[in-house]
Amino acid sequence: MSADFEKIWPHVNSVQGFLSSPCQEEWLYHAAKEIAGVEDMGNILEVGSFMGRSTSCLAFACMCTKCRVHVVDLFHLDAHTDLPKEYENIFRANMERLGLTEYIQIHRGRSSEFGQFDFGRIGMLFIDASHEYEDVKSDFYMYSRHVCTGGWIVLHDVFSHEGPTRLWNEVKNTLTNPGACGNMAFGRKTKD
Repeated sequence: MSADFEKIWPHVNSVQGFLSSPCQEEWLYHAAKEIAGVEDMGNILEVGSFMGRSTSCLAFACMCTKCRVHVVDLFHLDAHTDLPKEYENIFRANMERLGLTEYIQIHRGRSSEFGQFDFGRIGMLFIDASHEYEDVKSDFYMYSRHVCTGGWIVLHDVFSHEGPTRLWNEVKNTLTNPGACGNMAFGRKTKD
């Protein structure tokens, strides 16, 4: 674990989520820090945030920069689960407690509702919402066109869910430097 990530790890680890600790959290933090450190790379777009574990990694990387994390989420679970159905208040409380609210812009709704929204330049796209193939595919094609050349495109729950895995297998050869960290796959966008 790097020294700078080690400092924020207790804060990140205090937020409930589904990343495979701490490998994925650290990768997200360092990739986002790289994007945030290059002014013309733009912002970060996270599709699906749950209670903010991944968001906190991304937002900590944006501290003291102009980079912002745009979060697109329904903040509601449809599935039958023991988890809270509505979790926006928990998300907001987590970001407030960690002192990250100024680095985050929330867009509540279905990802399809924000396809034409202007998020500014996007240097990193992290897709972790619906795992249905058609939804993941829609999110990828709707939002990846806004990612700067050289920016990161990241999919979560690849290798563990059919939808993200199928899409990753279809698009990984269109990205440069493809790789994986646990069940998170990533690559850099080439020219359109």
